[in-house]
Amino acid sequence: MHSTMISVQDLTLPHGITLHCRVSGVAGRPTLIFLHGFPEVAFIWDALLLYFSRPENGGYRCVALELRGCGASSRPAQVTAYRAKHLVQQAASQYMHFCAGPMPRRCWAPGTRGHGVAAFFAIKTIATRA
Repeated sequence: MHSTMISVQDLTLPHGITLHCRVSGVAGRPTLIFLHGFPEVAFIWDALLLYFSRPENGGYRCVALELRGCGASSRPAQVTAYRAKHLVQQAASQYMHFCAGPMPRRCWAPGTRGHGVAAFFAIKTIATRA
């Protein structure tokens, strides 16, 4: 029987934002990055983190992030810090951190509400640079 747990860590992005993360699974495996919407927080994904990190369900490295302004993550005071371009930049940084390695990187980013769109544009942007 395989025991899977969720650990927590903080990820400081290059532009100074710190994101609180919930992580399950083995580093180096294909990765799923789960992005919540507003007003949710990262633990809404816990059941899926545990499910998909089990070997019989793919053995993915699963990461759920509390996005800026939510939960234990940084809370910039400026309203402009929450514009879509910053959410895309944040999603791209998350992707590069958790899915590092030669292209093509094996990483998927399911998301709810607007953060799913941010994840799509971030990954599309990174893929066109490679």
